[in-house]
Amino acid sequence: MGRLIETEQGFGGFNGMFTLAEMDRGSNAYCEIFRDTTGKPLVQIAADILREKGQLRVLDAGCGTGRAIYTLREDVARQTGLPQAAIDVTGINDVDYRGKSKMVEVRRAAASGSLRYIVQDLDIADLSADHYDLITSVEVLIYNGYEKAARIVHKLTSAMAPGGKMFMTLKSRQKQHLESYMRTLQSNGFKLFERSIPPFDRVAVMVEKPAVRQEQV
Repeated sequence: MGRLIETEQGFGGFNGMFTLAEMDRGSNAYCEIFRDTTGKPLVQIAADILREKGQLRVLDAGCGTGRAIYTLREDVARQTGLPQAAIDVTGINDVDYRGKSKMVEVRRAAASGSLRYIVQDLDIADLSADHYDLITSVEVLIYNGYEKAARIVHKLTSAMAPGGKMFMTLKSRQKQHLESYMRTLQSNGFKLFERSIPPFDRVAVMVEKPAVRQEQV
């Protein structure tokens, strides 16, 4: 994510402006953007994975304050009736915004470690292979050049657990630049689904990793 500078109006930088509310978005904002081929929103997708596997490991790549995955964990636990302890949430952000959340519960969770918060650039982050059941990346890759975005996408797909899903937003031209890699993924059994997000120049992409491990790409 592009490095931002805090101002009275929000967070500014050469990549544009974000308000604090946008940095501190909840899971409902993710559910508005990310849906599967049937229109099922992210929280229901996450609940299905938890019911099937008995556990859920979530990574938010570019997590802002961490509120989105914190509230996602709450929503999924409430919907399934399963304990929050079965849901492991990790956020990565290149700037530490843990103390900026309006929810004191989020700040406490990040401080205690129950919401794992890593301050690091995604391009150099060390992610375990085949680990995360669900990965999200909202309005993060759009602030990176083609080559860096491609490296991050490759790293994130490698970090997906077999049968896992990843949701990300890209600029249309970034998506075009990644076409060759996306075709390689499909040839290795990955499923891809995308939809445009009008009126912005954005594409929401869902990537599903095959349940049986195949050739690494």
